[in-house]
Amino acid sequence: MRMNVMSEVAGLLGLLIDEEFMVDEKTYMIDEDGLWIKENNQWRTSNDLENLLTGRKEFVILPWKPKNGYEYWTFDDNVFGIDTWIVVKREWNNSVNDCASFKAGWVFKTQEEANKALPTIAKDMGVKYYVARIYG
Repeated sequence: MRMNVMSEVAGLLGLLIDEEFMVDEKTYMIDEDGLWIKENNQWRTSNDLENLLTGRKEFVILPWKPKNGYEYWTFDDNVFGIDTWIVVKREWNNSVNDCASFKAGWVFKTQEEANKALPTIAKDMGVKYYVARIYG
């Protein structure tokens, strides 16, 4: 039996497994079982994978939203008793703070993404900030 390569297919398209994206105003996702389309609030299999892989259809990646228990990166100003915004790691639990950060566009998959966004957001908000070095 051949190895399942759907995670590699998703990666080639710049997606994560179970990450939703749009094509022609329709919502899709890729999981280990294939390509799915959302119709009438239900997922069904789609035969559009060839169109995506060949570039015949263009897609838009939707804003990434973590699932419960997933880690994400955002900002905080009360760490170590300083009044300066920094990037912090959080665990998504659908809290008020999680949802507010998501709505503001302050939820990131990686520390690098959050560090890159922090200077612009801090300037827009009129606050001090500190971008920490990233350690591997």
